[in-house]
Amino acid sequence: MNRRDFLTLRPDSRGRTLELSGERLYMLCLDSDIACETQDANVLWNAGGEPPAVHNRGTREDLFREIAADLIGVDTLYVVDRHWLTDDSLSKPFNDLVAAFIARGGRVEYLNRSTGS
Repeated sequence: MNRRDFLTLRPDSRGRTLELSGERLYMLCLDSDIACETQDANVLWNAGGEPPAVHNRGTREDLFREIAADLIGVDTLYVVDRHWLTDDSLSKPFNDLVAAFIARGGRVEYLNRSTGS
């Protein structure tokens, strides 16, 4: 997974900050779900002579574990467009991630940058 697609780490006047895009994280979670389903379906396709699909995505758990590791040493987490993360399957791991970050002394700010579509 290329975390650069949805994480931006940079120093600023308040220490090290990490910006997380809710929209991009949501899309990556959907991709990981599809990749896992496709891997199961490849067993059927391979019997028919089709080549296996190639996916470099891990599971949602892998994704959130990597984000948690990236938050080590970060002072402020900016979450952009949090409304993308309200789906039941995303809200619990996301809220657990944020709670653990705050418990370590981190600060969280929520930003909205969505353009209406």
